[in-house]
Amino acid sequence: MCLNQDAVVPIDLIVNSAATLVAAFACAWAAFQFENRRRKHETIERHLSAVNRALYTVFNLWNILFQFQKEVVDPVRGKPDVWLNMPATLPSSYGLTSFQADELAFLLQTPHANTYSELLLEEQRFWIAIHQIEMRSSIVLNQVFPRFAVARVPVGAALTEPQIEGIIGIDVVHKLKQFTVGIIENVDEDVKSLRAIHDALRNAITSVYPNKKVIRIGFEEAKIDARKGTH
Repeated sequence: MCLNQDAVVPIDLIVNSAATLVAAFACAWAAFQFENRRRKHETIERHLSAVNRALYTVFNLWNILFQFQKEVVDPVRGKPDVWLNMPATLPSSYGLTSFQADELAFLLQTPHANTYSELLLEEQRFWIAIHQIEMRSSIVLNQVFPRFAVARVPVGAALTEPQIEGIIGIDVVHKLKQFTVGIIENVDEDVKSLRAIHDALRNAITSVYPNKKVIRIGFEEAKIDARKGTH
């Protein structure tokens, strides 16, 4: 069987074939665009969710230290015997206190990369303060109180520092003074820096994704609101 070199392909076949190719390409392109938009939307939602979670964590860290500052530090602040009479506290469950570094890593690809490292640093600073609080409380509860009890020191008794040193030991006095100074300094600094990192993180995400809903923390009122991404 020989192929007729002079055979003419019908024009309607060409048109139909071209139309089929165009239609196939259009469908493929539409599917690609739809999938691309879906993935972009999921990425944005994932980033917003990570930052909202981080903002809540910032609020939780701040609230824990603010309550300690208000209820434990402020009543004895500035007193000469603050190292001894600042109340001891029992270990507690602190709730959400960790930032998900992998979920927030996208910040490193934005102009706000420093916010990422500062956020993780705040977590470390929080736990340093908590460790100091728990260590001092342990000394007071497990060493100071039992030794006062053995010495039959009544509650509220006026004792000189040498007398106290003789009862609980010079080493314990030094530890209490060191921990107390560190606690007050760290709690005061952390309460301020946590508010600052909240503002920095919120400004970062609203800069990257304008007009998206991001929680806003009212520190003074200890409330959280969902607002548009503008102040």
